[in-house]
Amino acid sequence: MENQKSQNCIRKVIFQVDNSEHYQYCVLYWIGKFSRMKPNVETKKAVKDALNGYDPSGGATFFWNPTKVGRHTFLDKRPKTTKIKDHQFAR
Repeated sequence: MENQKSQNCIRKVIFQVDNSEHYQYCVLYWIGKFSRMKPNVETKKAVKDALNGYDPSGGATFFWNPTKVGRHTFLDKRPKTTKIKDHQFAR
């Protein structure tokens, strides 16, 4: 994951484009937040934990902050797995 030439490096996973040409984290990408983000000890630990199989989301494939997104029909229909701080996680 640390080799930037590898298909499995974290940066390539984050900026991966799906078949419909959407970024996995498109909102952060379009507002330019990724270019300003700097990993700290906590974020590096979270990445290492995830690579070692720790999943506090309960297998979620979606997450959002309901106070910022508001009601969203697609997300509201997803089975909820857990809530961590202000973020809702779902499958």
